[in-house]
Amino acid sequence: MGFFDAALLRTLLIAVFSAWLAVWFKDRWERRPKLIAFLWHAVGVGVPPQGDAEQGFVVNVHSVVLRNNGRKPSTNVRLGHAPVANLRYSVFPNGLHTENRLPDGGLEIRFDRLAPTMDVTITYLYFAPTLWQHVNT
Repeated sequence: MGFFDAALLRTLLIAVFSAWLAVWFKDRWERRPKLIAFLWHAVGVGVPPQGDAEQGFVVNVHSVVLRNNGRKPSTNVRLGHAPVANLRYSVFPNGLHTENRLPDGGLEIRFDRLAPTMDVTITYLYFAPTLWQHVNT
């Protein structure tokens, strides 16, 4: 028989190759953008009547957070919105987005690039009877 065992060598080579292949696939899988979006908060604030007004009104606010949890930048990220009268929004950090008005009256906010581990918060302000479910598409 001797010192050289072909079956043992074959088993070791298969184990090493399998481990290398698993590491390679894991690295390829994790090195990609992983974009998540979630509702941060939604609140309605009642404003009492002012001056001669007979009725007050409700101001609604909500925020959506976009986060790139991946190890590569996310590109061409688009956030769609339904047509909502008097919709106001702000983006933090500012200057990362472009606005595109759609033919149906809706709105699209576009981010050309979101770096890895980057958070972007979009805060919306609108009036009742519109609710947060009616804003984002």
